[in-house]
Amino acid sequence: CDATLSPVPCMGGEGKQPTQFLEPCGLLFHPIRQALFVADSGNHRIQIFDPRSFQLLGIWGELGTDDGHFNKPWSLAGDLEGNIYVVDSENNRVQKFDVQGNVVPAFWETVKKQKDKPNQPRDVAIHEEEDTSKVYILDASLQKVFMYDTNGNLLHTFGSEVLKNSMGIVVTGQSLYVGDNDKKCLHKFKQDGEYIGAALGYEGPVAALAVDVNGDLLVHTGSSLAPIRLSQEGGYGKR
Repeated sequence: CDATLSPVPCMGGEGKQPTQFLEPCGLLFHPIRQALFVADSGNHRIQIFDPRSFQLLGIWGELGTDDGHFNKPWSLAGDLEGNIYVVDSENNRVQKFDVQGNVVPAFWETVKKQKDKPNQPRDVAIHEEEDTSKVYILDASLQKVFMYDTNGNLLHTFGSEVLKNSMGIVVTGQSLYVGDNDKKCLHKFKQDGEYIGAALGYEGPVAALAVDVNGDLLVHTGSSLAPIRLSQEGGYGKR
């Protein structure tokens, strides 16, 4: 409640043993499993913890290119059915897992078959609306956002006209936000890709984005400082 920062007990410490991390990157709270998923990037695995006791519940993956293996898992997102999407950064793909942890290879196989597809996925976000979910993949090399259904069918692409060195993506309500580390700003889009503008009043690096229970944006700058909270009710300007 006082906003101080402290290590979570039983989680962390540099190393390769269970509960230890090397270059941890992404976090996901899974509401169905009531578990916290951590992308342990340097160890090429996902570690799963109980958010109340912080005890280790399981480990997914190891270094490799086969389905279910990872090479620097980077970020995580989950859909309404409990499926989990993992940006497998050095393997240049996004892997889908069901709620039990079984890989669903059909998702990325469908993505790869399409002419317009990501080259270097950097981040992933999910938008849930009634009984459907949309998967948004931010690509680092093409500098644009790909929007898919949960089966991997492409619905739309956007953002290449404004994004530079982008990192961090989150969808909330009818809006989508992407961090831009070249312009040191946050870009706001409508869900269909229409550009709204840059968030006025924020200028700085973006490592990751999230939304809190009040609907406010949380911006992780990549530093040791606490995330910055921004109101979505702020202004936006294209120039």
